[in-house]
Amino acid sequence: MQRYLTLPFLLLFLAIPGAVSADVGFIQLVSEKFYCPMQGEYRYKGDLYIHSCADAVWLKSPGGEFAGLDRVEPDRHWRMPYRPFNVPLEGLQTWMNGQWAMRILLDDVEHDYTFMMNPVQAGDFVPVPTLTSPLHDEVIQRDHTFTWDSNNAEETAYGFRLDVGLWDDSDEWWRSGDGWKTHAFGPFPPQWEPPHMPWTLEQDAKSWTGDNMPIGDAWVYLGYGVAIDIISDLVIPDGAPHFEVLTLAMSIDELDMTIVPEPGSLVVLGLGGLLLLRRREYVS
Repeated sequence: MQRYLTLPFLLLFLAIPGAVSADVGFIQLVSEKFYCPMQGEYRYKGDLYIHSCADAVWLKSPGGEFAGLDRVEPDRHWRMPYRPFNVPLEGLQTWMNGQWAMRILLDDVEHDYTFMMNPVQAGDFVPVPTLTSPLHDEVIQRDHTFTWDSNNAEETAYGFRLDVGLWDDSDEWWRSGDGWKTHAFGPFPPQWEPPHMPWTLEQDAKSWTGDNMPIGDAWVYLGYGVAIDIISDLVIPDGAPHFEVLTLAMSIDELDMTIVPEPGSLVVLGLGGLLLLRRREYVS
């Protein structure tokens, strides 16, 4: 089952330096390229986020009307509710191309901005990496070494991420000890570096070992990304908060897997169940 990573992964990949203040914000565009087995071809998606302390945010796409953005707590991130998803490159380019408008409400005052967006090009994406272990739908143990072939993406990429998550009703991600929802990543440009991120891998690394991972149906996601320059002519009205622009093109591979206890743990669990059964038989 193909999973298309949404806000948490993308925000952590292109992290905003420091906290978002009332007098500055960020317009963040993320484009993704991935291989879709169902279509048997590469597909694309796009996401546009606004990082701001505004009380409300609206966006107007080229030829469209203003639409309110969804607020993602607790980080003051605003996200478009409708965006291109699993489309050919031409579909993503059509969505991007033209003049956009943004409206924010801050302290009961509305501010209107405009900016131009050029369509992302096929050459903006680095080669899509390939996970070599585990394989799709493979059963792995809680301690597993993930391996991959970067397909030379690391030669031109600015950074990469490897994330692991569980499929469950709440769609919760496995969280590392410091609260970040990530477990391996490479170096990034200085402006992408968030505070307290534990750098663990070099960009040319080809493996990473996850220890004591949670048990259940899970997925793993590997993505390489580069900065692109496709938003221009940002018009900031007088007296309005300042906004910066951050854009990224990502190439990703992702697959499903099942995480199970180590064989020794299974034995312990089996013995515990047997003892419980015998106790019930004795009591009855």
